[in-house]
Amino acid sequence: MPAGTEGNGRGAPPGRLRWARPILRAFGLVGQLGLTVVAGGLLGALAGHGLDRWLGTAPAFLIGGLLFGLAGGAVGAYRLIVRYLGE
Repeated sequence: MPAGTEGNGRGAPPGRLRWARPILRAFGLVGQLGLTVVAGGLLGALAGHGLDRWLGTAPAFLIGGLLFGLAGGAVGAYRLIVRYLGE
């Protein structure tokens, strides 16, 4: 085994930067939450806009799609938080 690879298998000495792991995981969670909610809202709004153009009902489906997408993003964010807290 090369020097310095004991412990974690990643090349860093055991215990080095261990304090940073929870902080980095929290930053990763915040990024995932933001992307989940924004992506859900954006996809819902785009689908609603497409339906509005096709059916000529602007902005009914745009608003409905946005709300539906945000609700889906919120459910996805909730699942991420539950999984994060369960680890």
